[in-house]
Amino acid sequence: MAPPDKQADIDPLIRQVEKTELSSIRAVLSQIIQVATAPDSRAIDLKEAIETDPPLASRVLKRVNSAHYGIARRGSGVSDLHMAVVFMGFETIKELALSQSICPLFQSNETVHGYSRIALWEHCMATALTGRLIYRRVFRMPGGQIHAAGLLHGIGIIVEDQCTQATFREALRALEESPGQSLADHERRLFGFSHADVGQALAKRWNFPDSLATAIGTESFPEGELDTETSRLAATVMLAGAAAQLRKFGFVESPGLT
Repeated sequence: MAPPDKQADIDPLIRQVEKTELSSIRAVLSQIIQVATAPDSRAIDLKEAIETDPPLASRVLKRVNSAHYGIARRGSGVSDLHMAVVFMGFETIKELALSQSICPLFQSNETVHGYSRIALWEHCMATALTGRLIYRRVFRMPGGQIHAAGLLHGIGIIVEDQCTQATFREALRALEESPGQSLADHERRLFGFSHADVGQALAKRWNFPDSLATAIGTESFPEGELDTETSRLAATVMLAGAAAQLRKFGFVESPGLT
């Protein structure tokens, strides 16, 4: 989290979010994250959360019936969310609903200094999927929050892109010209904080679980034993994000990473 003196600079930026398209996803995203991270959540809870946003429900059903899952080939396809949960499973639909609620924010083809929202989406999705695999293999846990943490760890970049575009593009230009440094290095020089600080502040403003907010705002691998959910999430997101960058999946924010 940003130190107190930097927090005063972040707060006006977070308030600006309420005037952007980001605010339109707040309610449904918060509900889905609550269902996705609660150990006692049920399929009916998820169904009700998705149904509060008809466009989201439509996107989820469209995705379920896509060729990727092959359900349509088995019959007439899936026509409602209850059937989707039955066919796909609760965990799969949770992750699908989460990704579909967020992905409209990344729909822009504009590329500036090597950055585009589509490339950022590819990176965040790669981090989420890789993080899920790591979490389940290493910790033997389903990790209800890890998919959300991976998808949302770059949301601070979206905030900067929307609310401070000129300065953000200056940071992108500096990144392109000085690939030995990270985007966060240039952000701290220009803004006084990084996109991880912004993402964590937004997550707290939107009342996400503390462990999820911490994972979104983590910029270095946690020290000591990974004996808490917060430290496990943070470490997994860091490792998954690094793996995605080394494989050059989507936007690379730390070109000098080894």
